[in-house]
Amino acid sequence: MDTQKVEITKIVVPEVRVTAVYDAELQALLKSTMQTMGMVQPIVVVQSGERYILIDGLHRLQEKVTAGEKEIDAVILEGDDKKALLANLVLNRTRGKTKASEMVQVIGSLYNDFKMDSDAIRDETGLTREYIEKLLIIARASPAIMELLDQEVIGVGVAYHIARLPTQIQQEKLCAQA
Repeated sequence: MDTQKVEITKIVVPEVRVTAVYDAELQALLKSTMQTMGMVQPIVVVQSGERYILIDGLHRLQEKVTAGEKEIDAVILEGDDKKALLANLVLNRTRGKTKASEMVQVIGSLYNDFKMDSDAIRDETGLTREYIEKLLIIARASPAIMELLDQEVIGVGVAYHIARLPTQIQQEKLCAQA
C-alpha cells in the first residue's frame, strides 16, 4: 500500500473507536522515538468524501499535532464510516492491549447503527461469534460494568455474567461488591 501526505485538519477521530492503551512510559517512548527517528509507521485512514476517518494511529497523530505539524503520512483506504469502524476494531485489537469497554462500544455501534448481526461482524473481523454476543449483552448493561472493565477490575467473562442479571440495580449491587 502506498503512503500519502494528508492534511491533519482533514482527519476526523470518531468518538466510538478502539484505541491501544499506552501507559506513561510507552507514551514517552513513542514521543522520544518520533523525535529521534521520525514517524516510521504511517497512520491508517478511510477516505470518505473530503474527510479522512482515523482507523489506526491516534497516538502518532497526537504527537504530530503537538509538534505543530500540518501533514502526516497515511495509508488511505476507500470506504465509509462502517468500514472505518470495522478496520479500527480489527487493527487495534490485533495490535495488543485495548480497553474492553471500547470494544463493547464499537460492537454495539456496528450492531445498532450499521445493523450488522453477530455473524456479519464475525465475518468482517475474525472475532468469534460467542465473544461478539457477550459484548452485545454487556453493551446493554449498567454503566457500572463499563467502569469496572475500564479499571480492569473485571474481565469480559465476568462482565457478561453480571450483565445477564435482569435489572441494572442488581447489576450495580454486584459491581459495588467488586
